[in-house]
Amino acid sequence: MWCAIHGNTLLDPVFLEGGVKTERYLQLLNGVWKPHVNEMPLVVRRSDFLQDGAPPHMAGELRKLLKEVLPGRRTEHRGPIE
Repeated sequence: MWCAIHGNTLLDPVFLEGGVKTERYLQLLNGVWKPHVNEMPLVVRRSDFLQDGAPPHMAGELRKLLKEVLPGRRTEHRGPIE
């Protein structure tokens, strides 16, 4: 299961059958999370993005997406990224 909470808004949970590979995780974020974040004014877009250290969460493509959508706000399991 995947879901996102922003302020007092809960994005509908997404139930994923089977394992989640990088491509599927990116499709989920691009299809559900990114449109929601892009609708927020930049001043409100100050969000933290939390996830565990699962392999899809560490992919270069994901880090690129987070840098695009939340510039300067990325955090990985080892701590803030410069």
